[in-house]
Amino acid sequence: MAINDDRDGPLADKEKVRKKALDERLARRRELGDIATILSQRVGRRFIWRLLTAGGIFRPTFTGNNTTFYNDGRREVMLEFLADTQEFPDLYLQMVKESREPADKEKEDGPRMMEEPSRERAVLVDE
Repeated sequence: MAINDDRDGPLADKEKVRKKALDERLARRRELGDIATILSQRVGRRFIWRLLTAGGIFRPTFTGNNTTFYNDGRREVMLEFLADTQEFPDLYLQMVKESREPADKEKEDGPRMMEEPSRERAVLVDE
């Protein structure tokens, strides 16, 4: 049996492989830059905390029945976001600290998540 020494596979072109790796690194850098931007604003930290909480990241998933699989699936999705936020330990810890502050402290800085935000404060960012 002859070994096929054909170099036409997807990894044969070293330049394509190098470019793909560079593109992936740049995309990841952009993702982390987005997370840093979000976490550097109090409203962004509130949103991320709400997202993580809604995904059940801090709750046990086991229920003793099939709901366990559902809970674990929700949590699994959030693990990636949690890991991204922990790339910025100072901002992550600030988010955790702020999540424990009483509601009246937060009123100074903006609306709570359940309050209706004013239309004037809404800012749309388009890249």
